[in-house]
Amino acid sequence: MRRRTKRRFLFFLCATFVFLVIAFVNTQLRRSNLYDHHPPRPVPPEPVENTTFLKWDTLRDTKGKLRTGAEYTDELKEYDGERVSVYGFQVPEKEYDDVSTFFLLPIPIECFYCSLPPPRDVLLVHMENSTSISIFNEPILLTGLFTLKEGAELDAFYELTDARLEDLEGHKPTKRVVSLEHQLGGEKHPGMSNP
Repeated sequence: MRRRTKRRFLFFLCATFVFLVIAFVNTQLRRSNLYDHHPPRPVPPEPVENTTFLKWDTLRDTKGKLRTGAEYTDELKEYDGERVSVYGFQVPEKEYDDVSTFFLLPIPIECFYCSLPPPRDVLLVHMENSTSISIFNEPILLTGLFTLKEGAELDAFYELTDARLEDLEGHKPTKRVVSLEHQLGGEKHPGMSNP
């Protein structure tokens, strides 16, 4: 009887371990490939004069965590302190209407707190002279001063300051309408866990 109980218990432990490994691997693969599961992005426009176009693929090689800091590639370090053009989707940081600070991502998501992207895919944007703009459904083209952030306990790995919204010929963005539950933001948001 004891031998049978031991065998069943060992089988249960092995099955649980295999299930947990499969779930962990699936979660990690799904998160890292989130970029590939979205519809094709529109072709980015040409960079604005006197700027370099910063591609999202260049940012994706960054390693690290917000708590401990980032390890940047030599290629990315070349952009630090340069004026760049970057093309992406807005996600509000705190406010949803007339924002001067927001996140820019390579993919569209409804809510930063519900669909938390990897830190390497998040660019913190501060508009020039605290100019307020709407949050748009379509991707936008911004120019600004690109900075790599150093140290631990970061809110984002990268920052775009003195950012300016550029006009795209034949492209009129539409204002995003967001449900109330996603407008709560921060610690009040149902997707955030309270410590």
